[in-house]
Amino acid sequence: MRIIVTGATGLLGSEVVKYLKSKNYEVIEWHSKNQDLTDINETIDNIKKIKPQAIIHLAAFTNVDKCEEEKGKAFLINTQGSWAVALGAKEVKATLIHFSTDYVFDGTKETPYYEIDKPNPINYYGLTKFLAEKKIIETLKKYFIVRTALLFGKKRENFVLKVFEKGKKKEKIFAPTDLTTSPTYVKDLLIPIEKLLKSEEYGIYHIVNTGYLSRYELAKKIVEFSNFDCEVIPISQEESGFKAIRPKFSALANTKYELNFNDKLRSCEEALREFINELLNEEKI
Repeated sequence: MRIIVTGATGLLGSEVVKYLKSKNYEVIEWHSKNQDLTDINETIDNIKKIKPQAIIHLAAFTNVDKCEEEKGKAFLINTQGSWAVALGAKEVKATLIHFSTDYVFDGTKETPYYEIDKPNPINYYGLTKFLAEKKIIETLKKYFIVRTALLFGKKRENFVLKVFEKGKKKEKIFAPTDLTTSPTYVKDLLIPIEKLLKSEEYGIYHIVNTGYLSRYELAKKIVEFSNFDCEVIPISQEESGFKAIRPKFSALANTKYELNFNDKLRSCEEALREFINELLNEEKI
């Protein structure tokens, strides 16, 4: 199977490329330096030249605060770029796996969100991702929209790595108690992605490590698992200095994925412990 992976050098993309190549898929790596997804015609033409059977669309402008400041750029990359990929997929009858976010929800629920819950984004990043979902649903029949949350892994800056680095230096860590979601280890998305590639059970799926933690609870776990000697100080979202408001509770439920694919992801705490152990082992080398 020939697969285009957009955002191939990113936090999730780099792991997806490595995994698919290890399984002998033919992988075409797209990133910002070799393909401008905001150029609709060029994107469609290049997809038609490559003729992939599937496209895994991971490229996005994910800095939530900068999306508020650079709305034009956020819309071009997250919405228009995704539409261009969908139009290209339609031309060659390829399956599209598009990655979205828990930030399409407003965070007013007190229990994890299901796919049938109504999106209502409260920041511009979430809006651009929701508009991308709508464009994909309008354009394609063969699509998977995967909503995931607070990804962590070794590549690129992310919340878990930031806390780990601060803890290592014995710096104080300030973390909001009123931002709760389902932290997800990028490596735990690889098998689900391959299952989707082999499936025709199209639609929207929530795929995250199970359970949920506030940013404060997550930071405490990172410090505990790392055995760092540092203080984690609880703050509110308002005190955090974020430019964009975040949903207070945006945990996701995997029920649909679990039922359709007979697969259950491990808990976010178990995944986090493994990741922290990997980081600590690297420190010893």
